[in-house]
Amino acid sequence: MPKLMERSGALVVYGDFGCAMCYLASQRVDELTRAGVAVEWRAVEHRPELPVTGLRPDVDTRSAADRAVADARALGRPGERLPVAGPALVPKAQAAVSAYAEGCGAEVGDEIRRLLFTAYWVDGIDIGNPEVLDTLLGGTFMRGKATSEPLREWGFAVTVTGGPITTRAWRLTRDWNQEWQALGCPELPSLWDGTRVQSGERALMQLADEVNQAQTPEAAPDGADLRAKVESEWRPPTTVHPPATWVSQVGDPWARTLRMSR
Repeated sequence: MPKLMERSGALVVYGDFGCAMCYLASQRVDELTRAGVAVEWRAVEHRPELPVTGLRPDVDTRSAADRAVADARALGRPGERLPVAGPALVPKAQAAVSAYAEGCGAEVGDEIRRLLFTAYWVDGIDIGNPEVLDTLLGGTFMRGKATSEPLREWGFAVTVTGGPITTRAWRLTRDWNQEWQALGCPELPSLWDGTRVQSGERALMQLADEVNQAQTPEAAPDGADLRAKVESEWRPPTTVHPPATWVSQVGDPWARTLRMSR
């Protein structure tokens, strides 16, 4: 039985980094966290059938995507961010999910989640590209508490194929997906409060209610500091090459990464 079924009263949010409403949900999770409410974000890949290079929508698909963003913007609260239109590329979310799972293991999950959402929805960066994620997230991983050498010493975020580096992260991605499927694969974002699941717009509405209940007038944030916080935490990526002996021991995928970065 999925772990979430054993929990009572805990807030668990399932989301995809390429989903506009999930970006709003992520911002509300940050508000709840600042208010002292424990919320667990679990990343899932909503469209695993996408090609590894992502998808550039045609005219009709693009119009539908822009309408979805407009619908999400209409649900926004003061201070929450969403672009007027979605990015030009729909990324395959596998690499982003893997990187977030690694972030949870390194105790920098919230930072990684914010960086991934901001990189895609604000800057239009392809978060489905493993090489891009190494550059975007490497510094955060190196400052975290990862026990895996590729993460801690050289800032690798995911494997060259977009999968997790550690067994722990692989298990997390598997469990999150199985738990979401056990709920019936509801629309994202999906919110589990220990007794029932809410999805899509209803999940956003419940998160807003949770924020209103958790905040006091004195503690309520101004809502405009999220981007500034992310930028203040960003550090220039550090490129460090592992020794040749280590690369030869680990195997060809890492050797290819080393050759590509030279």
